[in-house]
Amino acid sequence: MKPILTFLTAVLLARLSVLHAADAPSMQPPQHLGPPRSDHSVTNRAFTGIPSMAVAPKNRLWATWYAGVTPAEDLNNYIVLSTSSDGGAMWTEVMTVDPDAGGPVRSFDPELWVSPDGRLFLFWSQMEKGRRDAELGVWCIETDEPDAAQPAWSQPRRIGDGVMMCKPLALSSGEWVLPISRWREHDESAQFIVSTDAGRTWTRRGGCNVPKDVRQFDEHMFVERRDGSLWLLVRTTYGIGESVSTDRGKTWPELKPSGILHTPSRFFIRRLASGNPLTLEEVRALEEGMAVSAPTRARREVLNYFAALRHVEKQAGKKRLTHEDIFRLHAIIAGEVMDQGEAGRYRTIRVRVGQWVPPPPEEVSGLTFELLEWWNKDAPGLTYPC
Repeated sequence: MKPILTFLTAVLLARLSVLHAADAPSMQPPQHLGPPRSDHSVTNRAFTGIPSMAVAPKNRLWATWYAGVTPAEDLNNYIVLSTSSDGGAMWTEVMTVDPDAGGPVRSFDPELWVSPDGRLFLFWSQMEKGRRDAELGVWCIETDEPDAAQPAWSQPRRIGDGVMMCKPLALSSGEWVLPISRWREHDESAQFIVSTDAGRTWTRRGGCNVPKDVRQFDEHMFVERRDGSLWLLVRTTYGIGESVSTDRGKTWPELKPSGILHTPSRFFIRRLASGNPLTLEEVRALEEGMAVSAPTRARREVLNYFAALRHVEKQAGKKRLTHEDIFRLHAIIAGEVMDQGEAGRYRTIRVRVGQWVPPPPEEVSGLTFELLEWWNKDAPGLTYPC
């Protein structure tokens, strides 16, 4: 009977632990989600940290961070949301997210993100101070009025276990990905959480294992590469670790050191809207003729851009543009960086740019002819703002 009793006791305790987790304070929606209260005033703060920013489609700025009345990360932490309509000159705090005022639950590590369909998401984490179990989780609210000073927000909802300290990623497939980490206590902690329905539901597709002896906070991020593979970057005790998934995030080789030298502190790497991963400092270095350690294609794209600017300046006095002028400029910009087709000629294949599908190849010549006809006729009369 003893083995049976032991088994039944284990099952009962496991069940009770699940019930306890579901009833835990950190698993409940925050008690306050609205305009800042008097106890959230700036003069009543001794701690702020971990900011995030986003720009709405019509350029309204949003910023968030978490704060507290004691000078450290503590059980009284709450989220602050602020906005600016004048490019950042003036800011107004419009909302705070506070689980339960003095604790035991804290809200922390917020992230702002504008999704491809123009919605603004505010993510944050909740947990009881000191806990790292299933009661640590990521929550979010969203609005489809990101350019409003006081937008209407959805009800808060819990997405899953863990904490997210870097921005989501929209893949070329239309899927959205959250880099949610379960931190040091769990294997495969650097999770790949996916939505295939524009953020309505989220599921775990895979996770990368960070070796125990180098685990820190993960704070991981994903970059989609041109070949469709996914590049994972993680904060470790030695700096930046990496892993690459070739099956859309289902499996990940165990983390290994990357070739990027960095201290064991926060960092963020993301492909620019242009698709180029170089930083502004690296671009400036290339402009000045300095050597930059970066992928050949990334360097070539930047060098082509500067060459195209020089070419345009030389041609500024031309009265009329021709198809040959377009071909020449395209050859300069796209030389040695095209995946398919030939630079300096009309394409003969169908292409896709993110979610946008340009006109078929048989229409390109005629459309360019119409553009040049309009330009050569009307451009001399156009006025341009200074």
